[in-house]
Order: sequence, then C-alpha cells, then structure tokens
Amino acid sequence: KPGNLTALMGSSGAGKTTLLDVLAQRKTEGTIRGSIMVDGRPLPVSFQRSAGYCEQLDVHEAYATVREALEFSALLRQSRDTPREEKLAYVDTIIDLLELHDLADTLIGEVGAGLSVEQRKRVTIGVELVSKPSILIFLDEPTSGLDGQSAFHTVRFLRKLAAVGQAVLVTIHQPSAQLFAQFDTLLLLAKGGKTVYFGDIGDQANTIKEYFGRYGAPCPAEANPAEHMIDVVSGTLSQGKDWNEVWLASPEYEKMTAELDHIISDAASKPPGTVDDGHEFAMPMWYQIKLVTHRMNVSLYRNVDYVNNKMALHIFSALFNGFSYWKIGESFGDLQLKLFTVFTFIFVAPGVLAQLQPLFIHRRDIFETREKKSKMYSWVAFVTGLIVSEIPYLIICGVLYFVCWYYTVGFPTASTRAGATFFVMLMYEFLYTGMGQFIAAYAPNEVFASLVNPVVIGT
Repeated sequence: KPGNLTALMGSSGAGKTTLLDVLAQRKTEGTIRGSIMVDGRPLPVSFQRSAGYCEQLDVHEAYATVREALEFSALLRQSRDTPREEKLAYVDTIIDLLELHDLADTLIGEVGAGLSVEQRKRVTIGVELVSKPSILIFLDEPTSGLDGQSAFHTVRFLRKLAAVGQAVLVTIHQPSAQLFAQFDTLLLLAKGGKTVYFGDIGDQANTIKEYFGRYGAPCPAEANPAEHMIDVVSGTLSQGKDWNEVWLASPEYEKMTAELDHIISDAASKPPGTVDDGHEFAMPMWYQIKLVTHRMNVSLYRNVDYVNNKMALHIFSALFNGFSYWKIGESFGDLQLKLFTVFTFIFVAPGVLAQLQPLFIHRRDIFETREKKSKMYSWVAFVTGLIVSEIPYLIICGVLYFVCWYYTVGFPTASTRAGATFFVMLMYEFLYTGMGQFIAAYAPNEVFASLVNPVVIGT
C-alpha cells in the first residue's frame, strides 16, 4: 500500500532476495507461478522503470560525482514529457532529502577509496529515487555492512519516503528493536519461502508479540522481538511446529485474504493510479546515446592513470623500436630489418589491451547489475559510448607512436609514403581496440579475456 514501510524478513536461505527479484521482474531463470498485479491489473511495459530497486551491492561509476550520478539517472529514467529543468530541480530535492549536500560534488570512487559504505548506500537509494518511482521501491538489505547508527539513518530516510506516500519494501536481516519499530508491516518467511506472518507490526511490536504469544511462543520482555520471531520460526524455539500451517489456519490470514480481494476488486474498478506510457525506455535512443557517451567521455578524461599509461606505453615502445633499428639503410640485408621493425609495431597491442579490458568489463558490470535491469538505457547506447570515448585517445596515441618511430628508423619522408604508413597505423589502433573490446564483451571475467588475447593476436 502507498505510504507503507514493509519489512521482508526470514532466516538466511528463506528466499527473501529471490522474492524481491521476482516481484521486481529481475528473475530470468526458473518457473514463476501466481500473479503479480499493480492496481488490480497485469504489470505494464514500463514497470521496471517505474519501480526503484536498490541492490545489496552498491555498484557505481567510480569517476562520476554524486550529483552527476543522480542527474544521469533522473534525465534517463523520468518520463520524456518532463522538462529537463524540472528533472534537475528534483535531483536537488533528493540531495536534500538524503542529506547528501556535503558530498554532492565528491567523486564516488571505488569501495575503500572514495565514499564510505553508508554514503554509497545513500547514493544507491538516491539514484533510484530521482527516477520518481511511481509504484514501489525495493531495497535488498540496505543495512547490511553498516554500524547501528548508519543503519538507523538509512531506515530513517526510508521512513521519510513512506511519509510522503511512497510504498517501500525492504529485506532486512536481524534489525535491532529500535530499527524494527520503524516499520509498519512485516512479511515473515520460513525456510523454502513459506509465509509465516503478513500484517501489521503494531506499536512496540505488540501486534506480533500477541500473535506469537497466542500460539505458544511468547516474547520475553527483554528480548528483541525481531530476533525472537526468527528463532521461533526457524531456530531453537520452533517447538517442532509448522508455523506456515499455523498462519494458514489463523484469523489474521482470513482477514488478510479478504482485504487483498477487496483491494484488487476496488482498484480494478477505478482508473489505474499509474499511467503506462508504453515505452520500454523513458527517453528516445539518440538522447540515451548522447548522455551515455558524455558520461563515458568525462569518466575516461578523469581516469588519469589509464590515459597516461596508454600514452607512455606508445611512446616507450615506439622509441625502443625506433632506436633498435636506428636509420636503416637501403641495402638488400636492410630490407629484412625494415620488415622486422614494422612487425615489432604490432606488439603495442597486448599491453594496451591489458589496460583496456578490465575497464570495459568493470563498466559492463555496472550496466548489467543495475542500469540494464532498470531499463535506464539500451545496450546500443552503452556500446556506442564505450567506443566513441576511446577515439580521441587512439588518434593521439597513433600520432605519438608514428612521430617517435617513423623518423627514428629513417623511413622515406615524402608525404605520399609517410602519410600512407600513418593511415595504416591509425587504422590498426582502431582494429586492435575493437578486437579487445569484442573479446572483453564476451569474456565472463578479466582472467578469461587475458587468456584469449594471445590466441587472437597470435593468429
């Protein structure tokens, strides 16, 4: 229901994340039975866009600032009818809500170098919120890995959201009594994903305590009700009962089923509360390409280590090659040396690929984990952005290699000869980069890519 903060709890292996993935339409394998409806109707095409989903792992573009990450999400995921100014103004609202103003212009960075775990968690929530999810926000264990204070802050932000009428569903693992008291409703699962309780928590968890007390598992005064319930359902205090059957026979279950039927029939008789625009992606393709390419360009420009390494590699291998074959003459024996020096040029590729592929795979992970699933932009925009952002650096590196090598070896300086050679060298830069990205796109990880490279380059 709108305005409800619901906790999804259960012991490890009870299927909390699986249920969340199924509800959010993120599960691709296995068989799914039953019905998922919004406003009493089947799910619209734009459902994945209009529901926010915060993964347990906070995957972000390391070279973007917090504000850029939020603006990127807002511009690509809010409806195409909303003006750009309005989208950017909404980003400021969310930055205020999540108290991120001190960090707005800070680079996100990698885990351990950059924002702290709790700050990254807030950015993850922010990235979903700026898309104005109209239906639901799913969060998978937003408090895992946080200390008590940070966990409390995170849930306090979710409470703020529920207060303005957002429906929020959170999987949570062993919350403290103080955290648990912040939630309105509880869905408790036992092993195998069977429902044990679904309903109100009550003030100071009284409603739940009363339910379990009635079936012979009273909660001791000093115990944390959340931990007590998990122990009752799956641990030492279960008394051998099948709590799923207890639930199915309880008056609460009948009341819940009746309410559910009422909600469905009531919603189905009214016009839908959320409007489906019928588009898979919020923005048209050319706009996706423009934004994604811009982000890749900025991120590559800021990635100073990568760019410097690429240039240094070209300059050093060119000078090494050039001085090894210093001023080759015109004799018959020198012809073989000319072939050798041209052949040596080819071996700039393995070094560059070793830098290029980990970067490609890391970016692909960001795309696969979050942006593809939330229908932010299409893979066409992703690939275009990756290829276009490399082009200026390839041209510079091609020029650097040519200048450092061609004249050192003493090849003919006539522009017809030099120009043709330069053109071939430039094309080769594009060729091996394309091959490297092709291998990286197929490779499951960096190790696999580095094993395939020699086979392809050798051939």
